[in-house]
Amino acid sequence: MKVFGLSDKGKIRPDNQDAFAFRRLGDDVLATVCDGMGGAAAGLLASDIACKGFISFMETAMFASGGKNIAENLRAAADLVNLKVYERALEDEACRGMGTTLVAIYLSRDAATLLNVGDSQAYRSSGGKLIKLTHDHSVVQEMVDSGQITSAQARRHPRKNVITRAIGGESAVRSDVFESDVKENDVFLLCSDGLTSALDEENILNYCVLFREPEDICRALIDAALGKGARDNVTVVAVTIENGGTDIG
Repeated sequence: MKVFGLSDKGKIRPDNQDAFAFRRLGDDVLATVCDGMGGAAAGLLASDIACKGFISFMETAMFASGGKNIAENLRAAADLVNLKVYERALEDEACRGMGTTLVAIYLSRDAATLLNVGDSQAYRSSGGKLIKLTHDHSVVQEMVDSGQITSAQARRHPRKNVITRAIGGESAVRSDVFESDVKENDVFLLCSDGLTSALDEENILNYCVLFREPEDICRALIDAALGKGARDNVTVVAVTIENGGTDIG
């Protein structure tokens, strides 16, 4: 496995409130992407607290559990950082209302376990198809689920950025966990909604098929989003499945 991540503030926003991190845990890979909200300083602080805290907790928890209980550890990590962000917002009036999305993956040779809160997303490119692995917690996703609008309409909907769950929004959070199998030559992507607002899934798939190195995939996707105007911060983490060891980019 190889992994790389990249983030850009985009063409419109004055600063970048996204955060990402990844780690090698033995032969496995752990990665997360967070998209902060609540004003420039507060949004950046929320995503930073969540991103760093999530990775740190998972490193300790996976070691303590001997590499087992992945889903339980992911949920516990989300609960912990949710409380950290929530309490920090209560302590500092300038941070009131801050929060962040969080999407994470724990990837081994045999399986991928994912967690998300909010509308940052995870995808798997496999066999020439792009599969969305997470389900957004957003107003427009609820409208799609209920049949009020189509997925294509959701991308242009004026409320597309309104999320229904966030890390730090309340003292407790509900996170969703998903499972996926893993095959040779798969590409797994984590991204903030700045990518999917600029590029449709066909565009994303094309770059996952065209390039094999995760750095090339990330740079191509960021450049393509910037070329489309990238009105939001854009963050991508890519993991490619190959024969051999795990490389951290």
